[in-house]
Amino acid sequence: MKPITLTIFSLAFLFGIISVHCERSDHHCGPAYGNPGCAEGRCCSIHGWCGGAAAYCSGGNCDYQCWVYLSGSSLRNTNNNIASVQKIISESVFNEMFKHTKDCPSKGFYSYDAFITAAASFPGFCSTGDAANRKRELAAFLAQTSQATAGQRSDTQDAYAWGYCHINTTTIGGENDYCTSPNWPCAPSQKYNSRGPIQLTHNHNYGLVGEALGIDLINNPELVATNPVVSFKTAIWFWMTRHENKPSGQESSLDVDTSSIGYYKRYCDMLEVSYGDGTTSFSDGSRIRMPVF
Repeated sequence: MKPITLTIFSLAFLFGIISVHCERSDHHCGPAYGNPGCAEGRCCSIHGWCGGAAAYCSGGNCDYQCWVYLSGSSLRNTNNNIASVQKIISESVFNEMFKHTKDCPSKGFYSYDAFITAAASFPGFCSTGDAANRKRELAAFLAQTSQATAGQRSDTQDAYAWGYCHINTTTIGGENDYCTSPNWPCAPSQKYNSRGPIQLTHNHNYGLVGEALGIDLINNPELVATNPVVSFKTAIWFWMTRHENKPSGQESSLDVDTSSIGYYKRYCDMLEVSYGDGTTSFSDGSRIRMPVF
């Protein structure tokens, strides 16, 4: 089956769709211009321009030739996003949103500190537009990840307070190892079952996210279930990264199932922001459901 191509440097280079270091004279880049390369040390931003600063190269700001690949191991985080996200959501509000987690199988795994630390690696996360827009983006992210991790838990008196209840929603001891793609050879005895806020599933998705974060998730997939910072990073990366024929979570609006919209409205209320005009437009939901290759 044909593998998906993310518009990020390493895979784009692998498949030969970007001519690296041949920057256009007008400095345009991106899909609208045929994905031309930017000069060495420069990156193509999500807005279609080549540049060498964090606004072009870091986290969700970058389309391809991103710093994560130029550094060879991990994100060059020169733009700390901790204060920005902390202004949107306090620890007390976060804990109230997920007030049942200590009574759930996740046992407090999804902590506020882990979330804030992970968000710091993505300067573009919840930092675009005015304060209301940033709050809505956070509410949408938390809504989709809550729906993915609530499992079958439901409470008629508290219907949308069961997010982040599960780390794994598939049976770890089952026969399915979710090794479905030949493009990312699976490690012996490892399983790529659903883990973390987005329930990352299948070896292809573990490979892509791990490469972007500079973490070997093919050989160590359990990190998504044992390291809460890594777990949140996989979710934020997946939310912010464009996939072939699909926008990132930031670029779409909320058209998921009734459960996700219920979470979204609850979180907007708690963040003291209106629902906006896009409650029928954030995402087709497929961002959170892992594609199979």
